[in-house]
Amino acid sequence: MLDTLRSQGAGGKKTMKEIGSPAASLALAALEGVMLCDIGGGMKNEIRMHLPMRSPEEQDATPDVETADLEAAVGFIRSGSCYASQKMKVIVGAPRWEGRLLIHKALRAEDVATRRKGVAPAGWLEDEVGHRLETISEGGLVEPGSELGFFYDPDLELFKRWHQLGIWYPFYRGHAHLETKRREPWVHGDEVTSMIREQVTARYQLLPMWYTLFAEWSMAGRPVLRPLWFHDLADTKAFVHSDTHFLVGEQILVRAVTEKGAPSLNVYLPKGDWYDYWEPHAGVTVGGAESAVALHPGRVPVYVRRGTVLLKRMRRRRSSGAMAADPYSIFVYGPLSRGRVYIDDGSSHNYQQGDFLYEELIFDGSTLSEAPAPPLPAAAAPSQGAPGIPDTHLRVERVVLYGLASEPTGAALEWQGGAAEPGPPERLQISARKAGDGWTATIKKPPCLLGKRWAIRLAY
Repeated sequence: MLDTLRSQGAGGKKTMKEIGSPAASLALAALEGVMLCDIGGGMKNEIRMHLPMRSPEEQDATPDVETADLEAAVGFIRSGSCYASQKMKVIVGAPRWEGRLLIHKALRAEDVATRRKGVAPAGWLEDEVGHRLETISEGGLVEPGSELGFFYDPDLELFKRWHQLGIWYPFYRGHAHLETKRREPWVHGDEVTSMIREQVTARYQLLPMWYTLFAEWSMAGRPVLRPLWFHDLADTKAFVHSDTHFLVGEQILVRAVTEKGAPSLNVYLPKGDWYDYWEPHAGVTVGGAESAVALHPGRVPVYVRRGTVLLKRMRRRRSSGAMAADPYSIFVYGPLSRGRVYIDDGSSHNYQQGDFLYEELIFDGSTLSEAPAPPLPAAAAPSQGAPGIPDTHLRVERVVLYGLASEPTGAALEWQGGAAEPGPPERLQISARKAGDGWTATIKKPPCLLGKRWAIRLAY
């Protein structure tokens, strides 16, 4: 069997006749999951798993075995054995990795159970925008997305809009095919390269949000990508727009551009008030209705629900690893806002012993404070803090507050750390400007750390 595995190689295909019976195929899948990381010259973060193919004669010979069931079982077993072997440090050559590498699997064979052994992206939906990706996410395969481009040759407008939309999918990457034209961004010139760079930067800035959403999926079962009606089943208008609109978590609404050359399109916002993600200073738009929105050539329409707190890392880096020590920026969208953040070391399984932070940021109109978030129900252990994360990785660089009713004249950090009583307030640098019907305030370099207990109080 090992010779068979080596002969087909990682990503190769064999028929049932060459591999054997369905039972042998499943046994091979378990072995292949252990070996796939090392075949081809080294351990890889991404493991691409293909399936044995069944000819019509082979299907007739085993009529009691459905091909789809076999594919799902093979994918699950490969996935599980690969995950277990990585975690147990028994993959060929793995001692040098000390069991720290987290597996990212790209599977064409999946079922709902696959999610129990790591993230499984559904990335071959190159023609999908709306409800299919949302349905996959709700069903438990939490990283749906689109391999941008893939087959055929999209025209330039579709190429740009595809990237602008793709940054809002859990799974996002450019792709091509042997028979297609080159489609790296720089092939299309400086303007397109700059636009895609800005969009990728926007995605990387929101990595704290994405990481929190994935943690909440893993430990609370909350889907990352959600249909427009997910939080309000009584909103019948939302069902009509599910093919072109979707939610990222609960806070962000994305509207796909699906018409070529359209100068504007209609956007439906559910009930509540919404900020334009790209221009939050413009104030809020009242939801519950559909309205025409002028299209920007460099981005798709995106909105943030009023009452949201988002955390970002704003500095442009070459990779997420290079961002590890970057400070956080906190964005507060209106009074009476709250948001959650999950932080761990990003590489090990120590979170299963409670080595993580899960915090809630709350703004009541005058005070922004941090407190423990409600426990994640499926966490292997409750949060014990994150002693393995240096304080330099938990700094806050700025706080931006949108939609304040009046101009703040000062700000002070009133409580820091685990002291039983508040210490003397520390005055902070704050600036404010009129924005629409309200005020936007920015607090620079507050000396507070995520994971500690602190409060920033505004003076009016």
